[in-house]
Parts: sequence; structure tokens; C-alpha cells
Amino acid sequence: MSSISCIIVSFNNEMYLKKAISSVLEQSMRVNEIIITDDGSTDGSREIIRSFANQYSILRPIFREKNLGVAANRDLAVRVATSHLITTLDGDDYYFPNKIENEYLALEAGGDVAFSNAV
Repeated sequence: MSSISCIIVSFNNEMYLKKAISSVLEQSMRVNEIIITDDGSTDGSREIIRSFANQYSILRPIFREKNLGVAANRDLAVRVATSHLITTLDGDDYYFPNKIENEYLALEAGGDVAFSNAV
């Protein structure tokens, strides 16, 4: 089985971040690492990320001191990911419980995948 990294990009997502992170941790198929890149948040996002990182060893936080935008933030996370497969999530969104498993099974079935709406 291939390893899977989940990248979560965040900027001032305090109200949504717990649900986003929890939705990855509660997947029917576990990921190998969760990389959360915080893009200079000024709300309570960093405290939430630190709290989860203290509880879950697979969570790797990256804190930027100033906001560089979602593209640069996501690019940094992709460059440090260590898994064969990468899935992305915005800090104000969440995954349905079988999302990663369903996508993985679609990839394993063969063929090219350019879009996924697996839930």
C-alpha cells in the first residue's frame, strides 16, 4: 500500500480548523502524515495546530511568519511531504469519513484519475 500525506493549508481558520483536522484523523483509511502550513494567522489557529500536534505524532506543523498566499503555502507543504500520494484540504473545509479510502481504491483500480469527487 502506498503512503499518503494530507496537506492542510490554513490562514485565520480558527473557527473551522478543529473540524478540518479531525476529519482527516477520523478517516476510514489512515494517512501517514498530516502537514499543516499556517500562513501567518493572527487568530487562534496556531494554538489549535500546536494542540493537535502535541496529541498526534503524524501531524507536522509549519508556521510562516507572514502571509504569502495559499499557492506558496501549499507549495511548501508539497515540497516537504514524504509520502507517495498527496491529498489536500483547506483549513476551512473537511473530508467525509471515507474520502481518502475511496480515492485510494479508485487509484488502485487502475487508469488515470484527473478529478475525484469521492466522499
